[in-house]
This record gives sequence, C-alpha cells and structure tokens, in this order.
Amino acid sequence: MEFPHPAIPSVDYIRGPVHKITVEETEAALKKMKPGEATGPDDLAVDVWKSKLWYPAEWLAEFFNQVVKERKVPECWYNSTTIPIWKKKG
Repeated sequence: MEFPHPAIPSVDYIRGPVHKITVEETEAALKKMKPGEATGPDDLAVDVWKSKLWYPAEWLAEFFNQVVKERKVPECWYNSTTIPIWKKKG
C-alpha cells in the first residue's frame, strides 16, 4: 500500500570540487546508529555494521566516494518500505 506524501525536493547541483567522505566521518555516522532498528534493503542489522570483527567504515567510505565519483546511485536507494506500527501511545 502506498501512502500519499509530498514530493521530495530537488537540490542544486554541486559546483566545484566534491570533498571526499572520510573514514572518520563514516565512523562517526556508524556510532550514531541505534542497535535493534529495522534493517534496510541490504538486510544487515546495525550490529553487523558496528561489528569489531571487520572494519566497515573504511569499506563504506570507499563505496560512498565511488558512488559520488561515478554519479550513479544504486537502484535500491530509490526504494523504501514504510510500515506503520501502533505503539499504544498518543
């Protein structure tokens, strides 16, 4: 079921050099992620992205920079599923 929503505003194109996404920025974003949240299209839980068994921040920073460089957004980023959940609160 699709719910009506306002159009997503477009943004101006970036003029000039685009600064690379750093590993430190990616690490900071990963630290802000809350464990136990629903997974995204990758079906990977936050705990996997925050795992100490591998170093995802380096891989993610490289991946995001490649997306920016190629100017090609993965198709799955255009889709989302929103499921309303009643939490017995007003």
